[in-house]
Formats: sequence, structure tokens, C-alpha cells
Amino acid sequence: MSARNMVRNLRDSGALDTGARPSRIRTIFVLAIAAVGFGFVAYFAATIGGPALLQALEKKPPPVNFAKP
Repeated sequence: MSARNMVRNLRDSGALDTGARPSRIRTIFVLAIAAVGFGFVAYFAATIGGPALLQALEKKPPPVNFAKP
């Protein structure tokens, strides 16, 4: 007996819960919210994090003193 047939027999006998499948509109809604959230994070990472990272990695010039006090 294959595993697929065993699971089918258990579901038919009521020993294994059939489990309700989520509705298609709910799946689409969750994926849309996830996409908007990812876009939000990516946008702010590119507009705020990128320049801040470049500024932090920029090498500062050494101080120059032309005259002694």
C-alpha cells in the first residue's frame, strides 16, 4: 500500500482530519500584502540605507595643519 492510499484511507475513515483549504482570495490578499511590505522595506533600504552606508564607508581625509600655533 502506498503512502498516498494510506492517507486517503485514513481521511475516509475519519482518523485523519481533511483540513480546510484556505480560500483563494485570502491567499492573493496575503501575497499582495507581503509584496507591498517587501517593496516598502526595499525602497527605504535603497533611499536611506544605501547613502548612509556609503557615507559610513567613506574614507575621511587626514587633518592638515599649515601653521604651528
